[in-house]
Amino acid sequence: MKLSTTTIGLTAAVVAFIGTVAQQPGTNVPEKHPSLPTQVCKDVLAQVDQVETDVVKCVTEESSVVIDADWRDMIAVGTTHNSCNADSKWNMTTCSTPKECAKNCGLEDDWRRRHTRVMLDASGKKYKQFQLLNQEFTFDVDMSLLPCGSNGALYFSKMDADGGTQRFPVNTAGGAYGTGYCDAQYQKSVKFINGEADLNSTEMDIWRRTAWRHTSRHTRVRLKVRRGV
Repeated sequence: MKLSTTTIGLTAAVVAFIGTVAQQPGTNVPEKHPSLPTQVCKDVLAQVDQVETDVVKCVTEESSVVIDADWRDMIAVGTTHNSCNADSKWNMTTCSTPKECAKNCGLEDDWRRRHTRVMLDASGKKYKQFQLLNQEFTFDVDMSLLPCGSNGALYFSKMDADGGTQRFPVNTAGGAYGTGYCDAQYQKSVKFINGEADLNSTEMDIWRRTAWRHTSRHTRVRLKVRRGV
């Protein structure tokens, strides 16, 4: 599940060269995942006034939110402000090759941004996975503090639960730092998915709106379709 801008969902590591760039943790700001508990409920038989009746029993599960990698600062490891990438341009002084950037740059925790995308984290290192067949999904959103001009969204996206660390061992940041995001919207900010440029994946929109208006969107089901540049 995911909220966008704030968005909760399931981001490819921010890279301009190959999918391995800057997929390591930064060292300046300790990583923190704000708590966002979820509940799993099911019908169970219980005695109500001496009659067996279906009642709903809910179990609270610990979960939290993690900023996706594409919305994080990328800082040269060992420095406090030497940015590896700014305004979608690489700092060629910090790293001039893909391997140098993978070695020199780290993803930092940054909750200062007004616009962001976050994913629901189940364990500190893996995203929460939902099995929706024959299930009901409910949620509450407080829109009162959403700034004018900002968009809020909740949607599902097909992603690796670990952020891609098992399939791509060079990625040591993983789900703990929000790597591995993809969707069906052809976003140019997501430069690489699964190590290849311009790929997209399945997405199912649940809810999207501004502080003043609700926008319903259809479900997108493109599977790894290349955008074309």
